[in-house]
Amino acid sequence: MTQPIKYIYIFGVCLSIALLSPIWALIDYPLSNRPNKDWPLSRCIRIRAFRMIEPVIPLCAFDRDLGRIPTEPPYAHLLKRSKFTYIPPLAEEYISGWLRNLIESVETLRIENETKVGVINERWLQDYTPKLETCRPIQIPCYVYFDERVSPAKASTLDLNLDLEEDDKVMLQFHGGGYIVGSAHENDVTATLCKDFIKFGSVKKIFSVDYRLAWYAPFPAALIDAISSWSYLVNQLEIKPHQIVFSGDSAGANLALALTRYLIENELPGPSGLVLHSPWSDMTFSRRVMSTSFTTNKYKDILESTFSPYAVKMLTRYVGVEMINSVYLSPMSQRNGKDVETFKQFPSTFIIAGECEMLLDECVDLHESMIRSGVGCRLHIVGRGVHDPAMFSSWQEPERSEMFYTLASWIDGLFGVPKPDYGDSNQV
Repeated sequence: MTQPIKYIYIFGVCLSIALLSPIWALIDYPLSNRPNKDWPLSRCIRIRAFRMIEPVIPLCAFDRDLGRIPTEPPYAHLLKRSKFTYIPPLAEEYISGWLRNLIESVETLRIENETKVGVINERWLQDYTPKLETCRPIQIPCYVYFDERVSPAKASTLDLNLDLEEDDKVMLQFHGGGYIVGSAHENDVTATLCKDFIKFGSVKKIFSVDYRLAWYAPFPAALIDAISSWSYLVNQLEIKPHQIVFSGDSAGANLALALTRYLIENELPGPSGLVLHSPWSDMTFSRRVMSTSFTTNKYKDILESTFSPYAVKMLTRYVGVEMINSVYLSPMSQRNGKDVETFKQFPSTFIIAGECEMLLDECVDLHESMIRSGVGCRLHIVGRGVHDPAMFSSWQEPERSEMFYTLASWIDGLFGVPKPDYGDSNQV
């Protein structure tokens, strides 16, 4: 068995959670002791468990155990709610000058650092640093989600585009996970967003992309994969851009913003709308000093303070501070967020945030910044919700379903198909 100390530590954390759960139940039993008095006891215990597990990811370099390797396809016959396909590498014509220069710079640094790969991590014993792959365009996995109630029972018979009509809408989704964990695979926890939202009928299919994570390939690999997925839908599947809605949760929302910006800057046809679930929009952390929600929701949210800095370090280790401060990775830094030009020409946007998440203020500020830039933007705050409430199918109800109804109504409205709005008063 490799990495013995690491796995002993992980076992210890899991055992601690099991032993502490009854104690947490006693502590949180009085309503006055709960982080949020409206939460049931079970939710309080889950939040505490999440907050204990999350630091294990950066401490144990556990990210590569929680992601998927893009070159390994899943067992297609096991997929029940989606169809697996590959997105071909991005054509050279869609790579702009600055992005091409960035790729070359990162590749040079990556190759120079290969001599350091394989050094034993003394902290955990026999924990070898994985060799980073190229950030150049490659073939990437994609999962196409469908509503099994109206689509063929066998995912293998699902046609990717031939059953789309002129007025049908599709969603291009980027999963969350801080660019270091998660997958578009239907067994991943973030896939509940796709599996549940497709049932609301506002989009015919959801194309969820397994973009390359930071432990596998450095930035700008994720952005290149996002552009590849847009090109695949528009060029290979011949889906008209106005039929597409971009979507992302957490870090995936950051990627959806970056893709939209790239298309605008290069005068390429963009989507009809943009959906951002708990968007992470400031990798400089410059707004946290003046953020009330980052302090007041610190013990209410599933996010833990060590996770994001580790994710930024992994993602940007070859691109430098200038890229971290750019509008591509940090459109809501203190500098970028004040610029009225930051979101010029962006499509209509629907922002979702949890009432109890640390990024609440960042989401509210993003909404206000988009409004200043002339974007038709709507903010929906999920009552009692934590970060990325769409991800949790059982213990964020009924607020989660209300959010999905409101989002479905908003998407239908984009395409001139008005439906009842099931939202509540927590909307702007």
